[in-house]
Amino acid sequence: VRDGKKKDKTIGSVKEAANFVGDEEKDQSGGSTRGVQKGRKRKLPEDFQVNTSAQKPASVSVSASIKLVANEETKDILLRLVTWNVAECKVSKTRPKFWTRNDSLEAVEQIINSKQPDVVALQEAPFDLLHRLSSQYELLGYTYSHAPGVVALLVRKGLESRGVSKVGPSITARIVKNGVPVDVASVHLAPFADGKRDRSKQIIAIINGFQGANVVIAGDTNMRKVEGKEPEAKGYKDVWKHQVKDPQKRFTWDSRKNWYHGDPKQGARAYATRYDRVYQQGKDMSLMSFELVGEETVVIPNHHLS
Repeated sequence: VRDGKKKDKTIGSVKEAANFVGDEEKDQSGGSTRGVQKGRKRKLPEDFQVNTSAQKPASVSVSASIKLVANEETKDILLRLVTWNVAECKVSKTRPKFWTRNDSLEAVEQIINSKQPDVVALQEAPFDLLHRLSSQYELLGYTYSHAPGVVALLVRKGLESRGVSKVGPSITARIVKNGVPVDVASVHLAPFADGKRDRSKQIIAIINGFQGANVVIAGDTNMRKVEGKEPEAKGYKDVWKHQVKDPQKRFTWDSRKNWYHGDPKQGARAYATRYDRVYQQGKDMSLMSFELVGEETVVIPNHHLS
């Protein structure tokens, strides 16, 4: 299958996939500029927060635990999902000299495995990370977005899956656990403040592609504070906004304490926002827990809190 000039491999097992360099930000670790145009004015997100006393580097991923209830007569069924923009596992600007990209790969793999998820939604994923995860997870498919690496959807081996497909910059599939079907999507929507219209079209297309009663959409949406009305108008709940509301678990991009792009005390921008989101709908599904994973200080920061 061809998508423009790129090969679009959306189904199958791959042993080969992400350095998101920040919304409107150059990759200060020496990678690509993610479409930044020369002389282009860069804006901070509407809900940015500035903190001049940045904390130590942290590598954080977003783990959402979803409770599925088939009906009142059955026991609760837990589905755990992890979503993470892993930035191709490239090393950060503030890394120690001894730290290599292989160390980053190993650290990301360990964090994901430690949460024992049923579903893993990755953005800007490098193929060597997918290969590392292949011992425990089946790669349902991947596709491309505006950024390096791939948008990938993986499930724990042994978990039933059906109907894998690509919808824009997303991979979707139906997961069945203990007889309960759940449609899931890993997404990486258009970047930049002026990409709002594109993001709106993308998320609507993804939503319209689902036919099931239970749906979870997870990934790097690049949405600003005022965005997200489209999925909510369709009956979707923003998991953090509607069910978590804990300000300590709000920001998935926090360069005040995640120094992937450099130390704020030395000129790097320090702001926090919520690019990464989880949306869910379904009468058979309710949230059991939501957590930011990996907030403890580690040697290597990654550019997104996942």
